[in-house]
Amino acid sequence: MKTIDFSKHVGMRIERAAQFLVDHAPARGLFNGVEIRARYATTHPRDIVNEYHWQWTLRDIRYANSAKGKAERREREQEIARRQARVDDLIANLPIFGDPLSVVLWIRALSEAMNMVGVVVPSAQIERLFNDHGYWQGRCEGDDYRHDDIHNTSCYLAGQFLAILNGDRPGGGMFLVLCDRWIERWSPKD
Repeated sequence: MKTIDFSKHVGMRIERAAQFLVDHAPARGLFNGVEIRARYATTHPRDIVNEYHWQWTLRDIRYANSAKGKAERREREQEIARRQARVDDLIANLPIFGDPLSVVLWIRALSEAMNMVGVVVPSAQIERLFNDHGYWQGRCEGDDYRHDDIHNTSCYLAGQFLAILNGDRPGGGMFLVLCDRWIERWSPKD
């Protein structure tokens, strides 16, 4: 039985690897750490693909039930709980809408806390609250944006934040960096 070195084929999909094995049967090889094989030229590639996915599923189950997998799950659950508590605290302590820096600090803190699968954010409630205070998605964009005006820029950042909440824009690191830049610019200097 030939051994195929799939490590030389970076980016190859399992379907193509399965066909490659069948074309060179009898053959076997490690594909992403899972041994796949075609004993006969009549082996159907779909059977190899199904076996590959089954082996990955078994590996995931074994890991999830291992001491390391259980510890990782507990850590993730604790991190979700910590972030959820932060989100709940921020919802209970809303920004001072008349203070643009307060709004951006609150948005930045909530953006960081909610940036994990499993953290629940009352998006509709937040959007209504911001809309009621004159902040909405798309406000102060394009020709309306004035980088030298703190209120205008806080409206812009709030609009970007609302777009993230609605799933219209990606959140994460770049948005946090943008908020940090403006927080640093506007924060009182000692």
